[in-house]
Amino acid sequence: MVSVPISSISSYTPLVSIITVCLNSEKFLEETIRSVREQTYENIEYIVIDGGSTDGTLDVIKKYEKDISYWISEPDKGISDAFNKGVRLANGDIIAILNSDDYYAHNRVVERVVEIFTSQPHIEMLYGKVRCVEQHTGKTLVIYGEPFSLKKMRKEIITPHPAIFAKREVYETVGLFSLEYKVCMDHEYFLRATTLFDPYFFDEILTIMRWGGYSTRNIYLAHREVYRTLRSNRVNMFIALINLAYGYTMTTFSLLLQKVGFKRIVLLYRKWKGQL
Repeated sequence: MVSVPISSISSYTPLVSIITVCLNSEKFLEETIRSVREQTYENIEYIVIDGGSTDGTLDVIKKYEKDISYWISEPDKGISDAFNKGVRLANGDIIAILNSDDYYAHNRVVERVVEIFTSQPHIEMLYGKVRCVEQHTGKTLVIYGEPFSLKKMRKEIITPHPAIFAKREVYETVGLFSLEYKVCMDHEYFLRATTLFDPYFFDEILTIMRWGGYSTRNIYLAHREVYRTLRSNRVNMFIALINLAYGYTMTTFSLLLQKVGFKRIVLLYRKWKGQL
């Protein structure tokens, strides 16, 4: 399929490629697929990359096969490898990644995003907010996403990847996700990307993310990978070490509070920080 530049034809409806990677995701994958299927924007290419699931994931995929443009199921080298497979397969003018624990906040997300890209052709990369919720209750835990600052991006994630939409030129320029990272490949990738492209912040919640995914279950590894990411992007070692120590301290304190029954204090802190 030939990709037509968005700016070349004002009435053109760009193809949007949405990539979902999954592994043993039967519990939530159906809601992810349905949130894509129910989008009001019609020109969507939906790609599902399965890492060789052994539960009922393939049954879910086959149930919605008519709503999926292309899917594969085979072993991979991790999440980064799965992302890269999806990016290589994508034909879209705009590319987004929606993980199997996530779903779009409403059925006009893609339509709203395309409206911005087509009305402002200079925008190469767009991101919105992500609402993180408890898996079983749906209660809001934190909201990520804020106006872009490269200085702040070098300290913490402010471009949540489930709410990022980027023109294919971004991926062609930046390249693929690094296989060196098992958890924070998204932070490393979009830190690279935002040094080359100025992202547009869309101040709306675009995606709902369930707390308890792979990065949450490997939170200390995530902190170490963020440190490596900062150093590889020439952030001062002292600053990177402070960031690592702060992440370890706050995570440990938060987990201890939750363990002894003071989860509400953690939520109040996040609200005070302006994340709720």
